[in-house]
Amino acid sequence: MIFVFNWKMNPTKKEEAKSLFGFYYQSLKKKNLKKIIIAPPFLYLPLFFKKGIPLAAQNCFYQGKGPYTGEISPLMLKSFQIKYVILGHSERRRYAKETNEEVAKKAKVAIENNLTPIICFGEEKKEKNLREKNIFSQLKPFSFLFQKKFSQKKIFLAYEPVWAIGTGLPCPLVEVERIALKIKKFFGQENFTNYLFLYGGSLNSNNIRNYYSSLVDGFLIGGASLKKKEVKKILTLVNS
Repeated sequence: MIFVFNWKMNPTKKEEAKSLFGFYYQSLKKKNLKKIIIAPPFLYLPLFFKKGIPLAAQNCFYQGKGPYTGEISPLMLKSFQIKYVILGHSERRRYAKETNEEVAKKAKVAIENNLTPIICFGEEKKEKNLREKNIFSQLKPFSFLFQKKFSQKKIFLAYEPVWAIGTGLPCPLVEVERIALKIKKFFGQENFTNYLFLYGGSLNSNNIRNYYSSLVDGFLIGGASLKKKEVKKILTLVNS
């Protein structure tokens, strides 16, 4: 299992960030450092990249360089030895108005620069009859992944139903597994074999074990990633 901890726009002070990261480091057995990925805000990435825990950026642009004020290039991430990047998170789609096509462009450039994208997707509303339609409309622009040159690239697909995020109401495992199977069928094992399926949405130390499944390869954890008591309990699972 892979555990991705998304700090979002937290904490607001550098010393708090260093303290939180140190807590992760001290709570993990060294042999398990590679089982987790931490995604802090951009400014904190340089503080941690030599510490042994893999890091993810929370976004990147779809160009390597140029007149794009406020954006972060995948080449910049690469120069800091960042290996992962979260793309298309529901909050980016909501507040930055990112489209499916933009997310796909970012993923393509990230992969071409040897970054592993953590591609987020998931329906807005809890309506089963619309779930698959919404999900696959988000994934349709990723048809470039069918190209042979991408077939062996490592890619994370993170299913995060928006209605479950921050509500305390995670999606039932049976539904998560159904989506995982649909995703495998959509991409086709013969075309796209080296991806991991993650689940995210109201995960915490009390329910995360319920999502251990042969169809779920890991988790994208939001709010719980900032609470030391929660982190400690989750990392106990990582260490076990």
